[in-house]
Amino acid sequence: MFTIRPRGISPAGCRGRSNRRSWHRNFTSRHVKPFLDRGGDPSNAQYFEFGAGWDLFANFVLYCYGFDHQLLVDLTPRARPFLINDVIRELRDKGRVELPGACRRPEWEGRR
Repeated sequence: MFTIRPRGISPAGCRGRSNRRSWHRNFTSRHVKPFLDRGGDPSNAQYFEFGAGWDLFANFVLYCYGFDHQLLVDLTPRARPFLINDVIRELRDKGRVELPGACRRPEWEGRR
């Protein structure tokens, strides 16, 4: 399972707060749900993503569903702590993003 995203997208243009919920539903239904429906064990799966992006949203969603082994590679360091912390807060607070079937949520924020 891997995701291809267009190059050169700004953090606001990729997944602003207003469209994260729809992006999450699409990502979950196209990638996570089929894997789980086929009997896949996320705790033993290895996920690789080339081009991790600005906020690591997909990777935190996978974490919530039990994917413990993730390898992220990005040639240009784009991840921003304030965007990552925003994603953690959004996923941690129940009701902001639906996570049907998720086994956990992020519990802490990193440095700013």
